[in-house]
Amino acid sequence: MLRAVIRNARILDGRAFIGMGLLGLAFSLGATPDVTRVLVFLISLALYVAYAFAINNCFDADTDSINPRKREKNPIASGELSFRAGVASSLAMALLGLMLASNLGTGELVVYASMILLATVYSAPPRLKARPVADVLSHGIFFGALPFLYGAHLDGSVTAEEWSIAAAVFLYSLALELRNHL
Repeated sequence: MLRAVIRNARILDGRAFIGMGLLGLAFSLGATPDVTRVLVFLISLALYVAYAFAINNCFDADTDSINPRKREKNPIASGELSFRAGVASSLAMALLGLMLASNLGTGELVVYASMILLATVYSAPPRLKARPVADVLSHGIFFGALPFLYGAHLDGSVTAEEWSIAAAVFLYSLALELRNHL
């Protein structure tokens, strides 16, 4: 079952979104970065991306089960992992990530909680994913701007330059989502 839970997280599929958080982190690193904070950030970022993909697999299982390519990537759709176990393991990832983010500070926790909330309502009812404009816009926020801002805020603030880059990352994430639709 552990193998199925790990496959459900689809962490390699989320490498571009991890990259957006790492880009934000690059703006937060000073001359002497706090290695412990960076490590907590990295683990929580990976947990967030894993959560977003895992919860999406849970609620896409019915449609993924009829598409051979998608069924292969979704252990719930293939029957390797139950829906209940998928949701439980997804929630465990989200809660662990929230606990880690809370150790970084209030600002980081607010950004992280916002990412979790948007990733959840994107995939689970009311499924923003099923609403054409909301789909692309929410994707740009929870898999683009917010991961960048999560990393950028690690130093305790977000500069005007970082907000501008967050806007560009938002647009890039929109483009990635539109590519997925095509």
